[in-house]
Amino acid sequence: MGGRWWPTLWAGDGGPPLGVGDGGPTLWAGDGGPPLGVGDGGPPLGVGKLGDKYMYQDLNDPIEVIAVFTDHRLRPIRFKWRDRVHKISRVTGSWKKLEGEYIVRYFAVVDEETNVFQLVYNERLTDWTISKVWVE
Repeated sequence: MGGRWWPTLWAGDGGPPLGVGDGGPTLWAGDGGPPLGVGDGGPPLGVGKLGDKYMYQDLNDPIEVIAVFTDHRLRPIRFKWRDRVHKISRVTGSWKKLEGEYIVRYFAVVDEETNVFQLVYNERLTDWTISKVWVE
């Protein structure tokens, strides 16, 4: 997956994320303009450092994840990447894509140090990878 990555804001009713329909999960301002945060170089919404300059790095690194099922949904709570454990302070978005017969689940997460990552769970391979990391 290339291009920009933006987390999803869920309506909270179990329905689709707000702004979805263009092939990418984004939060729309509602005025027909670009997604919020696009064009200012800022991080995904909810990071807390809006205004600082951020870029993301594409990765495909295998990771170890501790996840739970709550309210019939998969939720990562901690992951180990490059011999370091990251405790997830919040999941800012989640979405899924159908690849053949299998689902690939994506999670936009923020760790306790406000680092932002995109984690991917592949149901066919039953493995986790980190696909993006936001860097200053």
